[in-house]
Amino acid sequence: MNLLEKIHLADTEEKCLRRARKRLDQEKKWGKWMPAISLAGAAAFLGVGVAFILIAFKMVAQFQQQLQQPPGQNAAPLGMAIGILLGFLAGSGFFKAAMQLAEFIKWLRGDLTYPLLLKYHDGLAALMSHEALQEAASAGPMPPSAVDLPPGS
Repeated sequence: MNLLEKIHLADTEEKCLRRARKRLDQEKKWGKWMPAISLAGAAAFLGVGVAFILIAFKMVAQFQQQLQQPPGQNAAPLGMAIGILLGFLAGSGFFKAAMQLAEFIKWLRGDLTYPLLLKYHDGLAALMSHEALQEAASAGPMPPSAVDLPPGS
């Protein structure tokens, strides 16, 4: 592994730790509100999905009434396009509602990924610094460096 790869790996590790610490701070700040926010979001997206379904049914009923009268123009392709669009939007609303419910369940269970990552990293850093201190102590007195030598030696 060359120096650039090590620098990139360290940069990635620091970013990951920064993100984890930021996430934990946000959980401490907003943790008690997140389940309520997730449920409210799920209810809102579910309502949006149901509203699009109701709009689609109402539009289909209007198109059926128009088709029973002598039409000047066939409105079926337009109705089909609008129905597909509203169906897609309703499906998106239901999908987003399911995602919010999954987020709610995740908050109820507790996300242990970030706390465990930080606990492991901090423990490993403490262990490495402790081992480095032991190695320095067992090495004995340090030899004088070139800075400590008198000039002309």
